[in-house]
Parts: sequence; structure tokens; C-alpha cells
Amino acid sequence: MRQERTGRHSSVGRPTRRTAVRVTAAAVVPALVAGLIAAVGVANAPVASAAVSTPWLPFDKPALSTSSKLVFAHYLPTLPVSLDNKSAKSDYYTVNYLNPTGEGGVHKAYGGFLRDRPRTRSVLSTSAWRLVDMETEVRQARAAGIDGFALDLVTIGATTQGWKNMTTLLTAAHAVSPTFKIMLQPDMSALASKDSASIAAAVAKLAAYPAAYRYADGRLVVSPFHADSRTVAWWRTWMASMSSTYKLPVALFPVLNNDQAYGASFAPISIGIGNWGSRNPQWNPPTATYSTSPIGRIAKVHSLGKMWMQPVSVQDSRMREGIYDEAANTLNLRDTWSIALRGKADWVLLPTWNDYTENSEIAPSVYHGYAFLDLMAFYITWFKTGVRPTIVRDGVYLTHRRQPFAAKPSFPQTRLEKWRGGTAPRNTVESLNFLVAPAVVAINVGGVITRCSVAAGLSACIAPLRAGRVSVSVIRSGRTVTSVTSPAVVDTTPYTQDLQYVAASSLRTGVHPVTTSAAAPTVLAAAKVAGTVRVGLVARCAASVSGGTMTYKWTVGGVLLRGAVRATVRVPATAYGKWLACRATVVNAKGSASTLSKPVRVPVLTAPVARTRPVLVAAPKVGAAAKATAGTWSLKPAYYRYRFLVNGVQVALMSRNYLVLSSSWRGRKLVVEVRAYAYGHAVGRATTAPAVIR
Repeated sequence: MRQERTGRHSSVGRPTRRTAVRVTAAAVVPALVAGLIAAVGVANAPVASAAVSTPWLPFDKPALSTSSKLVFAHYLPTLPVSLDNKSAKSDYYTVNYLNPTGEGGVHKAYGGFLRDRPRTRSVLSTSAWRLVDMETEVRQARAAGIDGFALDLVTIGATTQGWKNMTTLLTAAHAVSPTFKIMLQPDMSALASKDSASIAAAVAKLAAYPAAYRYADGRLVVSPFHADSRTVAWWRTWMASMSSTYKLPVALFPVLNNDQAYGASFAPISIGIGNWGSRNPQWNPPTATYSTSPIGRIAKVHSLGKMWMQPVSVQDSRMREGIYDEAANTLNLRDTWSIALRGKADWVLLPTWNDYTENSEIAPSVYHGYAFLDLMAFYITWFKTGVRPTIVRDGVYLTHRRQPFAAKPSFPQTRLEKWRGGTAPRNTVESLNFLVAPAVVAINVGGVITRCSVAAGLSACIAPLRAGRVSVSVIRSGRTVTSVTSPAVVDTTPYTQDLQYVAASSLRTGVHPVTTSAAAPTVLAAAKVAGTVRVGLVARCAASVSGGTMTYKWTVGGVLLRGAVRATVRVPATAYGKWLACRATVVNAKGSASTLSKPVRVPVLTAPVARTRPVLVAAPKVGAAAKATAGTWSLKPAYYRYRFLVNGVQVALMSRNYLVLSSSWRGRKLVVEVRAYAYGHAVGRATTAPAVIR
């Protein structure tokens, strides 16, 4: 079951970006002295909007849904949470990707295909496990404040598992949240051999899914990686084809390999410009403003009247290509966020969510857990609100390599990763500290302790890397207030080379006694369902509790409402005539308390009635978009959905009123059912007259 790896994951790999992203002025590399404190922030300031308790983060995360500053994480469809739904002890990741001799030994030269993998889970009993996994990933991304995934179109073959994963992700995104965006990102390196028509057809198929991201004016947003591998004239023709053939006007947001050379020529056909970025601090100077610096590039694109999408990254270490960058623990992450903030970037691209072949992933994994994703949540909040989040609880993020950068593996690797320039390689352990008050940070590396006296706020403590266990403790007034031990042991004689930084968070896996409450939580006033309880409107679970963190659950007709875990819920269409109830639970280290509301019946009001029947705008033809009118209705519907049926079989149900017709449907009858939704009312339905597809 060898997994497909095309384009950027072939033996040729993604093109090197040194000429595109390397800067011309050197940045200062931090000295490697025990106990060094690196200044990484300014004084705390209150966030700009209301926040809820997020005890797994050092700050309370506010609502970010109204921000116009968007953050996308680059998603690789060939490396999902699971490849086969087997136990982690014997699944494809373990047997073939992490094993140096896996997949018949094809990765032996570089010690195995991967060094890390997605966070493991139990075997799922459902046949829709891929969908469940991707829904989980969408929820993880949303919880961090990420607006959507930039979906890497590495293949356009409809029979490949990579393609099937893409369509599953689009389905999962819409199921979890209609506001979560999937920005289509054709990989022009992987698709180098594909012609314009093939790429257009593939993009159009994916655009039919409701989750495909559309700009405010309704155009489909397409953000091709390495767009400058094709000419501006090629893209003009391609966009014209998308509009004429598929009735899909495109808002182009190219990610360029060389924005300095091609940004100005792409600007007239684009809504914005981005690049893939560098992965080491020296090539990401956060304060430089000269023309070729990252901030200088943002200014140039803004001067053209276009948006800029800033790449923000953790690290880059590629076994197969035999190259790595020195990320300097979390310094590259912090510097690239500083560029986005100082340069006033419009959007941010996080490369990547899950590219384990480059060790650039931020998705929850075995060797860094949620640490990198949680750090992203802090900076995403800062980016969107314009104000640095207030630190309300102590937390530390511990990062280090599993081996010194020059260590030689005992496994007979013939291809070792080589440093590709920029920040010089270093052997360091870093504790990135988020503290509510001054304290002493003690890093224990193989039994040798390095101590740093740090102020309140954000700081970094650096210690030399040694063999053995790695841990950190924060001590205040003689008491350990938070601590964490790394999941990885440092080995100076490793079996295979692994130059990624691993990470751990004290707020996820460590000890944090300072948050322990003095008493068990209590319910002060029982829960009740408040607000206007009608389908399509928002109901609220009102309860008064004390002493801990609140969680919520909602039921419809006694059945748990999936995904409804907040104090408010939009009453779903499935609730007509049924009883709606909520449960509020408060939890702390001393225990929990729960309160269940009395159920409230969701009324059923008369459905809208079609006064004028919907019609097909034109005779349906294969390869063209069949479009239906909504008709007119007795009530004013809040919105419509369109159900396309071919010979009585549903082929699409979506909020768009048009669908590109497949050639396999020629000669069959097309009917479009229009569903009219008025809040609190049953669903109105009306159909077009049947028409034969020519």
C-alpha cells in the first residue's frame, strides 16, 4: 500500500527558495551561553474583544470570527491523521514511513520517509473514519483561530487517494463549520506536466463543494503555489477559461517563488501576492525594512495596491532532499510572526499544517503534541486583534532536538541532511516562558541544570543540549508553579538522523498546580434554555456556576447534538417539533458540578409556499453550468439550498444555484429542487420541470 507522493514529494522535490527568499543583510544570531535571556515581546496589553477561559493556553482566547485578517494553514492531503485506521503499533506510518527500511527499503538512503507522525488515536469503528479524522483536524485548526486550510492540489487524478482525501476535507470542513474556508492551492511544481484544461477541470470540480473559499464578491479564491512557473499570460488565459467554461470567475492570490522578480507583473491579475518564505532567523530579520527584506517586500506589494500573505513557519528539515534550516528553537516562529505584525500583512499562510516530510507541521503530532499549534494561537490572536494577548496563567513551551546537529547515525544512511545556510546550526534547549509574575526558570538537561531569572510576560531561557532527559520547571517563592518533561530523550549516538525540533507544553502535558481551585465547583442557578427557540435562531444556555471551567452540551429530542459545545447554539432544522435542552458542567481539580435545563419544545411553523415555480435558466448541456432560479415564495426565506437530481438521484445539495454537468449525465433528466428556509418555519420545497441533458 505504498502512498502516492507526487510533485513536491517526488525525488526532485519542492524547488529550493534560497534565491527567492534569502535576504541580503545578516541578522544577529543569539549567543549560546547558559542562562541567556532573549527579549521576545513587550508589556502585556488587554485583548480587544471578550474572551473565554482556555486553560490549555497561557491567555484566554477571545472570539476572532469578525476579523478581516485571515490565517490559512497549508494542508497536504496525502498525510492525514491515519492512512489505514489501524492501531498505531502496526499502521502504515509505523511500519512503512517511520521505519528506515519501510516500503521495501526505498527510503533506506535517508533513514526512513518520516521522523514524526500525526498524534495517534484509537481505531475507529465507523467506515467514515477518514471524514471523522478530517473533521477533527478542522476543529483543531478552528480552536487555534485558523480560518481555513490552503489545500495543496498535488494530484488531479480523480481515482487517487490524494484526490479522494481532498474531497473528504471539503466535506468535513463544511460539516464542522460553514465559515471554515478551504482555499484551493494548485501545486504548480507537482502539476508541472498538466495542461491548463486539466487543471481548470480539477479546480472546477473542487469548487462545487460549499467549503471552497470565495472572495467577498463571489469569485473563487485560487492561490497557486509556485505560480511564477507559468507566465502571467498563461494565468490570464486560465482565468478566462474558468470564467467562460465553468462560470467560475477567479480571484487569484499567487504564492510566488520569486516575488521580487514577478510580483509587479502578477499584481494586475491578482488580489494579493505571497511567497513561501524562509525557515531560519537570519533570513527572516524581523525589524529590517530595506527593499529585499521581508517587511520591505510587504511594503512593495502594498504600494501596488494589493494584499500580502505572510508565510509564518516553525522549521524545515527534509530527510529525502537532504537539507535543513536552523530554526533556533522557536526563534524563527517568533520572527516570522513579528514580520507579519510589524509589516501589517493582510493574510498569513502557515506552511505547513501537516507536511511531515519537511518537519514543518504544526498539527498535533507525536513529538510536539499541541505545542506549536498553541503558540500559533497566541500570535494569531495578536495578529487579528492588533493587541498582544494578556498572559493570565503560567505556561512554558520546551523545545530541543533529539540529537546534536552533527551526530552521526548508526543506521547506514547514505544521504544526510546538510545545512543550507542562514542561521548557523546550534545545539540548544529553549524554554519559551509565558509568566504572570517574575520567577526562576530551571532547565534540566541530562541532570545539568541551567537557571534563568525572568520577568513577567514573554521570555526565553536557553541551555546547552546534552544527552539525557530534558525538563523545565518554573519556580516562584520556593514553589514549582508549572513544569513539563519533553517526550523525547537526547541521544548523542542516534540510530537515524533527525534534525527537527520537538516540543512540549506545560499546559497540555505538564504540571500546573497554580491553577488548582481551593474548593469543588458549585451550581448557583440551574441551567435554562434562553432566547427565541426557533429553527435557525440562536438559543442560549443560561446557568450560574462558580469555581472552574465551563463546558456545554445540547440535546435535541434526547439525542446529543454533535458539535454543539458552546453556551449558544443555532437551532438546527432537525429540531422541528422536538425538545431542546442543554447541560452546563463546571470542572476544576477538586471535582465537577452539572446542571440540566428543562427541555423547551421547538415550534413548527408553516413552510414557505412557492408562488412562482423555479426554472432552469437554459437548456442543460454537459460541461456547462446548469443554473436554476429560486422562484418566489409566500414568505421571505432567509436562504435557499439547491438539490440537483439526475434521473431522480441526488448529485449535489448546496447553497449555490448552479452545477457543472458531467458528460456521463448526457441524455438523462435533470431536476433541481429548491429548498426555502425561513427561520422557525418548516422547509419549503419546489422543483423545476425536468429537462434532458444534451
